[in-house]
Amino acid sequence: MIVACALLLVVLSICLHEVGHAVAMAHRGVKIEEMGFGLRIPFLPKFSYTFRLKRFPGILFRISPLPIAAFVKPSTESAKFEETLPYKERAVINGAGVVANIMFTFLFAGIAILIGTASSEKSVGQCLFNATACVLLFASTYLMR
Repeated sequence: MIVACALLLVVLSICLHEVGHAVAMAHRGVKIEEMGFGLRIPFLPKFSYTFRLKRFPGILFRISPLPIAAFVKPSTESAKFEETLPYKERAVINGAGVVANIMFTFLFAGIAILIGTASSEKSVGQCLFNATACVLLFASTYLMR
């Protein structure tokens, strides 16, 4: 159960990381063509689910079966536009994923502390251990990037 929860948190962290990039791109005027989660299985190239949302009609969303990666793909003309952006703007787009991970790390660490302290049978040391484990789990996703 703990392994499944840890994997779910890593998958969530990967998705939130890419959402950070997407939000920064949208605020900088870079149009997003496609946003996806998961890797395609090489021998089953068509095995993925694609859809569009009414709120974001220009973006194609793709979900593939191996949940170990995610991506945000700018449109062709936006990719050229992104190359013309000043260095500072490109740095904001590239760093937005890490900032999103840091924000959600503190959020989930706070939740872990609250859950740990709400339980009467756990000691303060166990609560701190849970919070540290949560922070390390999300911090490890920075190293995978």
